[in-house]
Amino acid sequence: MEGGVGKVSGQNGQVKGRERGRRVGLNCMYFNARGLTGKADELRAWIGTSDWDVVAMTETWLREGQDWQLNVPGYRSFRRDRGEGKRGVGFTSSEAIWVELRKG
Repeated sequence: MEGGVGKVSGQNGQVKGRERGRRVGLNCMYFNARGLTGKADELRAWIGTSDWDVVAMTETWLREGQDWQLNVPGYRSFRRDRGEGKRGVGFTSSEAIWVELRKG
């Protein structure tokens, strides 16, 4: 798997950190999965040993109806399969942040 790591700035350009005991900003990771089948254990370990708020995935290569779930404690996962071929996206977010999905 290849990917990138980014820290999203908070107000006034503050990067993730602690402010009066509270976290500031989001800790995000992106990667091009080039297929998620067979990579669930590796991905679970990667997410479980880090402090990611959001993990974005491209090229999941999952097909509609294919049974594949990430199931990382403390996280919710979402995916959008793109029919046939090597496409698809997904993301996993910490249960500590609010996520609202809208179809459109």
